[in-house]
Amino acid sequence: HDFHGAIADFDHAIKLNPKYAAAYANRGNARAENDDLDGGIADLDRAITLNSKNAVAYYQRAYAKRRKKDTTGAIADYTRAIELDGKDGDFYNERGDVWLEKKQYGAAVDDIQKAIQLDPK
Repeated sequence: HDFHGAIADFDHAIKLNPKYAAAYANRGNARAENDDLDGGIADLDRAITLNSKNAVAYYQRAYAKRRKKDTTGAIADYTRAIELDGKDGDFYNERGDVWLEKKQYGAAVDDIQKAIQLDPK
């Protein structure tokens, strides 16, 4: 993956339109995937400020927070993503994994069962 190229492209898009929430979300995801977790979270914060209804931005920020070992923040963001789009099994699956990390087994089972119900493949 060419994360550096993608980040440069999103930098350009943001320069052209500083209120382009999707560009911040995508750059944030690219930064997080490139191990710049703080930069990724900052961009995703901005994306969410510009568009608080973007479930995927919450999901991506949750993933970055989880990688930083902020399980409480990750749970909160996965929960918000689910509130905005409760039909995405990945949101439940990822939150279930964090519940496992926190040894909250009942919550983990509930989320993983819901993920399977939504996407049985």
